[in-house]
Amino acid sequence: VLVGIITGMVIPFVAYAIILMGYELADAQGWFSQSSVTENFRARTIGILAISANLITIHYFRRKRQDNSMRGVVIATAIYIMTWLILFGSSFFS
Repeated sequence: VLVGIITGMVIPFVAYAIILMGYELADAQGWFSQSSVTENFRARTIGILAISANLITIHYFRRKRQDNSMRGVVIATAIYIMTWLILFGSSFFS
């Protein structure tokens, strides 16, 4: 379970960095318009995409039949989702 928790905590950090670099590159090329986007849209979107990168890890552990590691990743993902909802949930319900 510990291996899964550690993996589940690291993968979103790496995914966040990769997605952020890609977004900044596309923004520098002028591919995005800032006209109708809320102020925290970028942080919300990149965060949820990084969290969803754990789905690949969950699928990998499930295919290898490493159920305890998969449970650890699910625990880490749930922690990230709760944190994301605390930070950004108010913007959806206001």
